[in-house]
Amino acid sequence: MEISKDEPIFNTIKTMDRYISTEDIAATNEYVIHIQNDNGSWTETEFNNFINSLRYSNNETIKDEYLEISNAQGIILTINKLKNILLYCNTTNYKLTEYKWMSRKLVISENINDLFDINMNMSVYSEVDAEEPEKWDNELKKFRIVQEFVYDIEDGIQAVGRVVKDSIQSYVSLKKSKINNTNQTFYEFDIKVKKTDKVLESIIKVIQALFLSKIVLTKKQQSAILEEYRNLVDIKTRRDSDQNVYLLTPKPVALKKINLTNPDNYGVVSILRGYTVTEKADGERLLLYINNNGNVYTIDSSKRVEGTGIIAKKEAYNSLLDGEYIHCNKRIDGVKKNLYASFDIYYMNGEKLTSLPLIDDKKKCRYNEMLKMVDLLDVKNSSTEFMVKTHYYKNDIYDDCKEILTNHRKFPYEIDGLIFTPAKLAVYSYYPSMPVEIKTDMTWNSVFKWKPPEQNTIDFLVRFIGDVKKDGFKYRKFGLYIADKNMLNDYNIKNVLNIRYKYTNLEALNNYLETTEKDIFKLFVPSKYYFTDNEFLIMDVNTSGEVRAENNDKVETNTIVECRYDLTENKWIAIRVRTDKTRIYNKGIFDKTANTLQVAMDTWDTIHNMITGEMIIGNGEKIADVNVNDNVLETDDIYYERNVPFNKISNGMLLLHMLIKSHLYNKPVSFKPANKNQQTRGNLLEMACGQAGDLNNWKYSKYSFVLGIDLVKSNIYTSKGSYAKLMNEHRKQLTYNQNKNKNFSLLDMAFAVGDCTLNIKSGEAAIDPESRELLKLIMNPIEKRKNLDVYERTLVGKCKDKFNVVSCMFAIHYFFENETKLEQFLNNVSTNLQKNGLFFCTFMDGKSVEVELEKEKTGMIEGRKNFEEYSVPVWAIIKQYTNEKYYNKKIDVFIENTQKLITEYLVDFEFLIKKANEFNLELVDTELFSETYEKIKLDFEKENTNDVYKIKYNLYEAWRIDEHKKSLTEFETNDISKKFSFLNRWVVFKKII
Repeated sequence: MEISKDEPIFNTIKTMDRYISTEDIAATNEYVIHIQNDNGSWTETEFNNFINSLRYSNNETIKDEYLEISNAQGIILTINKLKNILLYCNTTNYKLTEYKWMSRKLVISENINDLFDINMNMSVYSEVDAEEPEKWDNELKKFRIVQEFVYDIEDGIQAVGRVVKDSIQSYVSLKKSKINNTNQTFYEFDIKVKKTDKVLESIIKVIQALFLSKIVLTKKQQSAILEEYRNLVDIKTRRDSDQNVYLLTPKPVALKKINLTNPDNYGVVSILRGYTVTEKADGERLLLYINNNGNVYTIDSSKRVEGTGIIAKKEAYNSLLDGEYIHCNKRIDGVKKNLYASFDIYYMNGEKLTSLPLIDDKKKCRYNEMLKMVDLLDVKNSSTEFMVKTHYYKNDIYDDCKEILTNHRKFPYEIDGLIFTPAKLAVYSYYPSMPVEIKTDMTWNSVFKWKPPEQNTIDFLVRFIGDVKKDGFKYRKFGLYIADKNMLNDYNIKNVLNIRYKYTNLEALNNYLETTEKDIFKLFVPSKYYFTDNEFLIMDVNTSGEVRAENNDKVETNTIVECRYDLTENKWIAIRVRTDKTRIYNKGIFDKTANTLQVAMDTWDTIHNMITGEMIIGNGEKIADVNVNDNVLETDDIYYERNVPFNKISNGMLLLHMLIKSHLYNKPVSFKPANKNQQTRGNLLEMACGQAGDLNNWKYSKYSFVLGIDLVKSNIYTSKGSYAKLMNEHRKQLTYNQNKNKNFSLLDMAFAVGDCTLNIKSGEAAIDPESRELLKLIMNPIEKRKNLDVYERTLVGKCKDKFNVVSCMFAIHYFFENETKLEQFLNNVSTNLQKNGLFFCTFMDGKSVEVELEKEKTGMIEGRKNFEEYSVPVWAIIKQYTNEKYYNKKIDVFIENTQKLITEYLVDFEFLIKKANEFNLELVDTELFSETYEKIKLDFEKENTNDVYKIKYNLYEAWRIDEHKKSLTEFETNDISKKFSFLNRWVVFKKII
């Protein structure tokens, strides 16, 4: 692709040429193009790329080191050779050395930052001989020690790479600058021009050398190609107006021991059935995009586009493949060409293939389509070859792994692990023959990667902390940071509520958040298997004052470093610098750099529960089937942190349950607001609120204030917890009010970590001091207190007159463990509920469950979805009790969206009524979900029922109405989900005294 002659760079080159066009002015003027990284910082990797790429095809001159001393007026003293620099350092007498005085002044300068993926400053300097200024010894100066590597890349054009030690600040003397003792090295790249006819070609050569690029494209060209890509790829965005480019690159998750167990176990995704395996190359993952003209491009994770020189036949136009790019210097087969090794295909000749399985002997599949590409791509005039990886898929996955690992030398590259991909699934899907609509920000926890234990690594952002000495040796200490982008760094009570009640204007909120959103990186402090200093990388300092990774990469601050963990020494070891990710980081794109918290924790878990090379080929210890008790969901389990994928079989059931809860939250309440014009249901106490999953219901049902309490800290304080949702919703509401010129009420909510069986009003229920103070503040009469925070002034005494509604959704069963817990819970409900106030809850109806269990006689009932080759459980209930009557009737419940067994206790409805009466709670209304479902169906079958949708079910967006209609239609024919859903019941009580 040619560069348009309208680009400003051509006029700039002409302008610069006038300043060097004659011998007279060229004798004093120097035309220099400064090549700058996006953030102005280059690393040793780019420097090595630069010299290694240019030295083989161009004349190289390595100059002696020199010291450059400059003052503010542009007077420069240069001292050549290291021995002279050391002499000057010791004597401060430059006259004893080989030196030169000159004056450098800027004549003209222009920046060109929007042409390529680098910034350029084109400048002309005037350089003439000068004399020593008066008071030179006593004035402030800057010091630089420089070594230059010069390459003649065109006639009259030189490319210059510099290794620099820079004082940065100004000092009186070289000694005071301590530049000789500094550990930090800078790298600079210039192009020196005497003839301008091939300036553009020279710039492209330097870019190719710095990044080991193939065919360099301008930013405009890249944008045009990305727009073509966006038009091809069907990824549903949240808003039709969203014009962002989203990459179709499902990320694998770490393989764990549970993934090697019996695939029929509840909640187990096992590679022992229905999985292919292929080798993981030591390369960079890139998309291969073929446009409508047959040009072939690579797209990296920062959306940087490069040409390949490959030409596609017409049958391959408008195609998209996924694979790994291996640079020629990483190939072990002796071939001096780069290699693109494809492992998946998503589009071919404009046809969407993501809904196809990867492998199928009888039907069209992605793998067979991908194999066709070998004959459709012409690579003879390209520096990049193309191949399709083999997906091994025999009867025994262990044999497939063994074939790869024991014959690793047959591959043209080093392999550093294995990738396991579902053979029968469409991209991002969870079940055969059930393709899904691909949306932004989707995760696919069905593709796994395995690495040998010694290569089980985490990519950290490292930041210099300081040098330390121990036992006479010098070490360098770095902080290890992972990516965890949240609106706030800390979702604690005081932080969130102060922001919520202080910033009620969008501009003010955004200005404040500017300071908190810039840095998405947090020290890696694992919550389990923690050992002292796990969050630090401590490295030996060599005799040159540097620290080097195992592959000899130089480790510097603010780079992405791949680290492995030594369990014997309990310390991190740097393997290599991730230059690809560091480059992305330097461009200000942070979410594709250091591993995320989830990925880091998964890897950390596999480090401590490693799958050895012997185990992965079936020779080592066999992984025992996970015991039922080991697969029960705990309150701090990492699965609880994952988003529930709403594309599974039980989707319709989950949406039905949401509608039923909406119906309950909108029940008429006996409440008269102080302001007659205000529409509100009063105050709501949400017991066992979880991660505030019903926040939209609380908002749309117009509760004036909501207090949520949950036993699990992570449900309240984490980036997916209640306070995070409150902050996101607060910002969304302010944005809506501003854009629509509205003044809708802002969310009035607070959350505490607490045990709902203990006294809430006194604060006894609280698990931590912050929650205790919050409960006491909200629940008790106003006291005269000084120096209150903003949120305290707002919330003090907020619910001193109790609540109009108390709710407990799908959690009351926890309190049926024993009599004490149930009575204390009901006492809390009654004590905190106003007279005539409502208490409603949802639960699995004990009698209905027992009837079904009696039918089976096995102590277990389940719903399974049958596919061609196997069946999968959607839900299951396992009886774990014997003769218990009302309490401790333990069952284990498996639901598809949790992927684990959850311990519950059966709730006897009649007994609940009796116990509730003891606490002045009288039954008002109740139904099984089956009864309510029939009424909901009728509502959704009516015409022109928008008001019903909005008022009764909190469906204020048209797309939600359409989505629910579709889900209810699917649910009607889903007997598996209906059977489980219809075991549930809702109940409404009123406090009578």
